[in-house]
Amino acid sequence: MPYRNPASEKQRDFFALLAHVPELILSLSAAGGRDAASVNAHGRFQLLDKLWPATEDARNHDRETLLAFSEHSTLKLAVTDEPVVHLHVDWAMIRFAWIGARPKTLIGTDHEIVLCAEKDKGTRVFSFHLVQQEDLPEHERWPRETWIDLDAPRAKGLS
Repeated sequence: MPYRNPASEKQRDFFALLAHVPELILSLSAAGGRDAASVNAHGRFQLLDKLWPATEDARNHDRETLLAFSEHSTLKLAVTDEPVVHLHVDWAMIRFAWIGARPKTLIGTDHEIVLCAEKDKGTRVFSFHLVQQEDLPEHERWPRETWIDLDAPRAKGLS
């Protein structure tokens, strides 16, 4: 399980833009080498802050920002008051994003949004494939085909 922590303001701004895209495809793969399994999720994605009761796991914060999935613009919640489908993300690892063209995938997408630890796609934490590039709103702070600094929050325990 990754460290649980809140997203930075730049990360929140970035995902506020992505939350308007009607269909993104989240792509997760195992790190390094040949993947044994991967996950794709088609839909909308938004950030959701969650407060947790005190835990014995000192690595984790009592507050975290979940990456929540929904088929439409509203989130469906489980009995635990969490989104039915969500990701726990160590936001301190998400330092840069890149938006641009990529080779066409099996599902026909040819643009991606890559979230990385460094300015290197080899440090990819996760990515989104765009069903239609036109669905991504133009924004002067998020240029295409260049690295975007997301000003990650500091990792817990670091000063």
